[in-house]
Amino acid sequence: EKLSRLTSRELEELIQVGKGMNNKELGAHFVISEPTVKTHVARLMQKLEVRDRIALVMLAAEARLLD
Repeated sequence: EKLSRLTSRELEELIQVGKGMNNKELGAHFVISEPTVKTHVARLMQKLEVRDRIALVMLAAEARLLD
């Protein structure tokens, strides 16, 4: 499963993206800068082999991470 490729931190980031947090909100939540957030989201997309943020949200929902 693709989710097994993620670290615990990346999994938490995926959950927050899935809940609809934007980059500014993610930065505040994880206490990181917005450019760092962009890097993290890009890395999530690469690891999970998806093209955009919407696909990340769908993947999180399908994996029942948002329940």
